[in-house]
Amino acid sequence: MEKKDIPNGERVRMLSPDELPPPPLSSTEQFNQALEWLHFSRGSAQTLADYLHEAESIDLKDTALAVESVAAMIREGAERISRAHSLLRWEFAEQAGLTP
Repeated sequence: MEKKDIPNGERVRMLSPDELPPPPLSSTEQFNQALEWLHFSRGSAQTLADYLHEAESIDLKDTALAVESVAAMIREGAERISRAHSLLRWEFAEQAGLTP
């Protein structure tokens, strides 16, 4: 497995030819991952708030970066919840025989 840069600067995981992609997650597993992201963001926000309450001086650039990081974790959790909900609805439709 190797990682390569793509134009916007992100790193992506490249599968080698003999490596299979991971199996798709169930809606329950996706909800659990989403909740983990939201718990991480809550903990990070609380840690940041504690730091800001106790700090005698604040570096605004570092603080802005920390707030952006928390926002990114919240966004990731929300997107994962959306995908999990869509999959859950699809699973219900399949069980009810409503899919083609």
